[in-house]
Amino acid sequence: MQVTVYPLPEAVTESAWAIREGPPYVDLENRILSVPLAEDPHACFLRAHEQAHVKWTPARCRPDRLAASGTSWLTLQAVEDCRMHALLTGAGVDLTAGGLAAPARLSLARRMRAAGDFREAVLCAVAAFATGDFADLAAACDGPLADAPQLATEVRGRLERCGLDYEATVRVARWLDTKLGRRDRPTDNGRTSGELPGGSLAALLYGPNGNPGHAGLAGCRPDEPGAEGRFVPWGVMTIRHPELPLPVAAYTGPLRATDGGAFLRYPHRETVDRRVFAARRPRKGGTLLIDMSGSMSLTAADVEQLLAHSPASTIAVYSADRSAGVLKILARHGRRAAAADLLRPAGQFNVIDGPALDWLATQPPPRVWLSDGRVTGVNDVAGEGNREYANRVCGTAGITRTPTTADARKFLAADRPLV
Repeated sequence: MQVTVYPLPEAVTESAWAIREGPPYVDLENRILSVPLAEDPHACFLRAHEQAHVKWTPARCRPDRLAASGTSWLTLQAVEDCRMHALLTGAGVDLTAGGLAAPARLSLARRMRAAGDFREAVLCAVAAFATGDFADLAAACDGPLADAPQLATEVRGRLERCGLDYEATVRVARWLDTKLGRRDRPTDNGRTSGELPGGSLAALLYGPNGNPGHAGLAGCRPDEPGAEGRFVPWGVMTIRHPELPLPVAAYTGPLRATDGGAFLRYPHRETVDRRVFAARRPRKGGTLLIDMSGSMSLTAADVEQLLAHSPASTIAVYSADRSAGVLKILARHGRRAAAADLLRPAGQFNVIDGPALDWLATQPPPRVWLSDGRVTGVNDVAGEGNREYANRVCGTAGITRTPTTADARKFLAADRPLV
């Protein structure tokens, strides 16, 4: 039986708060606290983290008041997260679980290493310092990122020496910006100048909007004006590998002549090239990624039909809730999942289109994406930057998008990709 655990922000403030179940963020101005309500250790960590912002982050910590602080918003958020963790540690709160489950944390660490962006690595290390997420992120900091953990240690030390109040956050963030350089000039696509194409990785650690007080530059809530023009951070994707107990249908493709075998088919070639035997031409395989969000209206029966046409293909489905999602592999190496695993893997939203396409780009070609083309980030918010990212991955990796299951079946039955 699933247990729902509610936070109690009124225990640390004198005001009433509205509690929402969802990705972690706190709106200090409107007294809205959004957190996961599960009882697992990672959800417990996130509730403690956001309630720390309720207690210790002042309402003036918001991006439209940055001019007075002289620092960039993403840096300020990371340092403020670091301050929250220092104060929680001082209050005796156990932070060893961290905010991300191990697969999601390792995925974020791999993305950070692949990006090779020193500033992003430092902000991730600063935000995660002294939590259960820090060790894996620090381990990913090699080569040009090697000094990031040490710089995070210096940030924590400076915060403690400055007194761990909000003014300490501002002073240390300003110092960190002098080390890293600022990236806070808005661009036409809604991101900040120099920001990674996938959005700020540090913003994915403890809240897609940036935790302190208000939606950050790299993210937005679905009710926030102007969301369509921004890049919305992707949700965290978990890859699941259910058992594949069933064989797929045998491939009955065209025959080819060969000089060895048990099926004598072409005796007239004995005096030509001695290729008198016949063998089945092997299927070239390929990979099909299926968007199972609500807008696609796909059923388990639709997926069953696609599996019936997949003699040598890798097939995966994905969907998400508002902040995280699941990609489930249903067929690979001539084996397929049972009927019980063909249901939608998570919620009815997109949210993880970017990470799912990144996965598809690493799979055997030809690659096809069965989707209506709607691309969203956290809270199922669509942004122009997200569409640009999806289009760029498809173009680079040779991914063909098709909106219909009929075309997908043609792909699975053919020896070449759709054109």
